[in-house]
Amino acid sequence: MKLNKTYIVIRKREDGYFLANYSNRKCVLGYEADWVNEVRGALTLSLDSYEEDKQTYESLAKAFGAEIIKVEASFSLTYPDGSEVKPIEVVEGNGWVDE
Repeated sequence: MKLNKTYIVIRKREDGYFLANYSNRKCVLGYEADWVNEVRGALTLSLDSYEEDKQTYESLAKAFGAEIIKVEASFSLTYPDGSEVKPIEVVEGNGWVDE
């Protein structure tokens, strides 16, 4: 099964690390941020959410000395034996069933 995903991440311009976590510090105008060197550990944001509040996210990236990056990822899902994973279809009211 193939999956394609598009999402937004924030990457530091200085070293290419990706934003993994951030929080405001209590009682001061400051923040704490954690960064990772692999995109898979980054905080992600849907493209739609980014477009809805673009200015806020661009300001956040600027405060971190970072940039907004659009990630277009493709995944190939297989079982450990190499056989293809089947998609799962959700049927409302009946729970999960295989397609």
